[in-house]
Amino acid sequence: MQELNKKDYARIKKVNQTYHHLGITWVPGIEEKLGQAYGKAFQAFVERCQNNAEWRNAYLFMQNYKDVVNFDMDSHFEITLGDSEYKLKVFNANIKNEYIDSHENLDKYRRQTNEKINALNQKRFALCRKFRIEQLKQKFQNIENEANLYAYWQRKDALKNDYLQNQTEKYHAVHAKFEQIEANAARTVAIEALKHKSVLTYRDIDTVLTSNFEVDGNTYTINSKALNAALSELRHEIMDEKATTTENELSRN
Repeated sequence: MQELNKKDYARIKKVNQTYHHLGITWVPGIEEKLGQAYGKAFQAFVERCQNNAEWRNAYLFMQNYKDVVNFDMDSHFEITLGDSEYKLKVFNANIKNEYIDSHENLDKYRRQTNEKINALNQKRFALCRKFRIEQLKQKFQNIENEANLYAYWQRKDALKNDYLQNQTEKYHAVHAKFEQIEANAARTVAIEALKHKSVLTYRDIDTVLTSNFEVDGNTYTINSKALNAALSELRHEIMDEKATTTENELSRN
């Protein structure tokens, strides 16, 4: 990665000092120029990460890990309290117990339902036979849906516990690698941008840009925080008095 040299430092610092000495009267719309340069740098940063297979693989691993470990089984057994202005979701143990009962006793409820339906069919005269049979079938269908959902949530909860126990260490390692890839890409882009756009040192940038892109059917989201950090670090390196090289020093190099 090509770094900024002493001449780059001196040139950028001189331009920066001119910006702040003359203010916006020197270059009307300085913020617009800064925004345009920053936008182009961010796009270059996005493209660099997008084309980095290590970055994409790390991103997918981390997203899968977070999706799995963020599962909260109890959130599926909540009721909403309050009015239109203030609503609060509260866990309801009775609802959870109902799902557990459906899951643990599904075969019993199936047998009871079939017995009741057979009994209705065997009666010579049964008031509203068809309607009552449909009601029994619908009631059992609800029980079966609860049982299947609870089994599905149990599997997700077991997977969550497995990930927490066996994948967490790997997640932290991958996350550290991911951040290093972004930091390296951001510094490379920041250096290249500063060689052509000294306006990027006008001030620290606190705007956070976000972009989405798709590769091989997977969607990725990236923001400009790493780029902001790289630009800020370089800006302070350049503007630090210790990093300033006088014209005489430059002439001797």
